[in-house]
Amino acid sequence: MVGREAPSRPSADPVAAWIQARDAVQAALDDPETAATERDTMFGRMSFEQIVGQFGCFDLLVHTWDLARAAGLDERLDPEEVHRVFETAKPMDEMMRRPGVCGPKLEPPPGADEQTRLLAFLGRAV
Repeated sequence: MVGREAPSRPSADPVAAWIQARDAVQAALDDPETAATERDTMFGRMSFEQIVGQFGCFDLLVHTWDLARAAGLDERLDPEEVHRVFETAKPMDEMMRRPGVCGPKLEPPPGADEQTRLLAFLGRAV
């Protein structure tokens, strides 16, 4: 994505794969030139740093909930991150409804907290 070769995938060990991917992204972010490298995205021209901050962290937060829900674990997310992601997502509402991005919004229950409203906005039934 920024002119670097992706690391080879380790064995089927998901923890090792996560650590390797995380370390590769962090190394790219630690290099000011690489972090500032821009590319065109479906949401406009963005630096690698912006892509990771807006979409990588966005995906991690939402998929943390997905995995917790699937595994029957604690689904509570960090309220500050929920707020940041929701504020990032709202202006992209129309673009997010494109195939392969997000499904249709759901109506949150009356009086829902911000996490529930975010998840409904992203099409997740709580």
